[in-house]
Amino acid sequence: MNGSMIRPVTKIVVGKPCKKCGSRDKYASNHSCIRCRQERARMFHQANPEARRDDCRRRYAEHREERREASRQWKQQNPNARREYYAQHKEKELAQNKLWRKRNHRDVIYLATKRKKRIVRATPSWANEQAIRLFYRSCPPNMEVDHVVPIGGRIVCGLHVPWNLQYLTPEANKKKNNRWPIEQV
Repeated sequence: MNGSMIRPVTKIVVGKPCKKCGSRDKYASNHSCIRCRQERARMFHQANPEARRDDCRRRYAEHREERREASRQWKQQNPNARREYYAQHKEKELAQNKLWRKRNHRDVIYLATKRKKRIVRATPSWANEQAIRLFYRSCPPNMEVDHVVPIGGRIVCGLHVPWNLQYLTPEANKKKNNRWPIEQV
């Protein structure tokens, strides 16, 4: 943080308590009660949710790059935080995912259709469909079928053929995501 990011002290303690709440914490700029001012702001935002949303969007737009950089640094410093949070709140996360799928039914259909089309495009006419089906049916419990070279990769797109399929644990498959080993370097 540079020196311009440091905020001056905004509150002082004065001898006279607030007439409404009794708090002695006051803003240095105008000597108004901090607690009462926060309560007024909370009431205003409850009555005017659009104003609150617009204010949040404006502030985010003004500080977008700073927030993204701070988020990136935090993720680097806490690489397992998301995984740990999910492990502690698995039921809540599953319920939220289910609710999202229910509310965004058309998006779910779109994404499923997009994946099916990608598989159809990646399956050559000479591919052995029976071998591919057998590979999927033979998938061991607690494993997932994955494409060694992703069919939707950024650098290269693999084919939907038996020798491009492998079994991975769900964790390993999610970690690999849509990357090829060369992309992971």
